[in-house]
Amino acid sequence: QLLRQAFRRVVREVARFDAGLAASSEDELERAIDAAYDQDGKVTVARQYGITEEHFRKLYTRMHERLASDEGLREAFRVCRDVLDAKLVPGKGADAVISVVDPDARVAHKTPGNLKRGYKDHIIVDEDSEIILASVQTPFNVRDEHKCAELVEKVAGTLELKPQEVSADKVYGTVENRAYLLDNGMTANIGFPKEPDRENAAFGIRDFTVSDDVSSVTCPAGKTTGDCRIREAKDHKKFKTFHFPVGDCRDCPLRERCLERNKKGGIPKNRTRRLTVPFRYDAVLHDRRHCETEAFKDAYDKRSKVERRFATMVRNHGLRRCRSTGLSRAKIHITLANTACNIVRMVNLVYV
Repeated sequence: QLLRQAFRRVVREVARFDAGLAASSEDELERAIDAAYDQDGKVTVARQYGITEEHFRKLYTRMHERLASDEGLREAFRVCRDVLDAKLVPGKGADAVISVVDPDARVAHKTPGNLKRGYKDHIIVDEDSEIILASVQTPFNVRDEHKCAELVEKVAGTLELKPQEVSADKVYGTVENRAYLLDNGMTANIGFPKEPDRENAAFGIRDFTVSDDVSSVTCPAGKTTGDCRIREAKDHKKFKTFHFPVGDCRDCPLRERCLERNKKGGIPKNRTRRLTVPFRYDAVLHDRRHCETEAFKDAYDKRSKVERRFATMVRNHGLRRCRSTGLSRAKIHITLANTACNIVRMVNLVYV
């Protein structure tokens, strides 16, 4: 249904220049899909997308010279191309277009079973005054933790203020965010996910002792190794892979809980343990120690002040629903809501 709407939008835009081409293109697509049904009796979604892409390419070739001079035509082709790519290009599904009317909007699961559509307002709030210091607006599928550094830098750039501490939910506790805050002299009041029951679970990274400079690791049996290789994942994140000697693992009494089993359920005699550690795991170790302090517990309990700002804007300042479509207009709407929230807060601080 979404692809059909996107292609029809292209046809409508093409009709402004060549009504005959628009009508024939839509008819040819319908006939091609009908022919596929007549031939096989059933047409998969993937094949429908493939047939539509063929006709989309033909139409694009015919209208190529017009695209540079007409924004409406160019936007219609872009949206249709995005809808096609979400199905045909591996890895594009997470950023799929959900509406032809509002092609910038995205969908994401805020919690299991809680589906949200539209846009997201990322904010950083002063702890004492609860004034919103900076904000970034994105489609809803952009994860919160990806905007942590940008918000902090925006405060520094526009207000010339450098936060001494940053308190946030556990979702912000990525290795990259912790390393960024540590490198810039800011205390990260960000908790860690609760550890599951590990009574009989296989040993993970938290069961190993990693040196502060991430140059060596010690296993639960007390064996230490500094033999490692630096690697880079597909998302360009660096990590270290530590290798334990065969002799340390062959006769280890903990090998049943430490080493990976083969398909038959057994552990090869010469199998050794490899431990993958994030390249900046030193920031994680630093923050784990900080989490044990009273200062962290006091600061972490105050992070709910951000949620109060969101609740106020949703209830009183129109943040629940945007009046316009498109990210650029949504940014204006959300920024006005943030501004109104700040004005009311400042009045309350001064006069109440």
